[in-house]
Amino acid sequence: MSGKERFGVSVEKRVAEELRALAEALGTDRSSLVNEALSEFLHDRVHVLRPHRCEGVLIVVYERSSAPGVSAILEEYGGLVKSRMHVHDGAGRCVETLYLAGESREIVELERKLRERGVAMCRYVAGPRHAK
Repeated sequence: MSGKERFGVSVEKRVAEELRALAEALGTDRSSLVNEALSEFLHDRVHVLRPHRCEGVLIVVYERSSAPGVSAILEEYGGLVKSRMHVHDGAGRCVETLYLAGESREIVELERKLRERGVAMCRYVAGPRHAK
């Protein structure tokens, strides 16, 4: 097990069952899936740990009644938004897909303000890591 560290993690029973079923369906093991999931999670959130310029996609889902407040927040951070697509899902909720580029601190602030606004989902997917 060179290069690996073993540690205990507790998850909800439903999550453990889904993880087991997914590992079986994909012909792999739970540890590999957890390692992949954590690697992606950390990649998308490293901007919280160290300031840097980054770019990626922000997906926001919210009720139509929240549209004015969400739009105001997005306009406040308009300098980050390079592209914006708005559609409605099957339940009538608003779905925004935004391509962002800017300082990591600003992206963190934008995510925080949207979550405080009570959006149903706010997920940032960072672009590929850039070589230094």
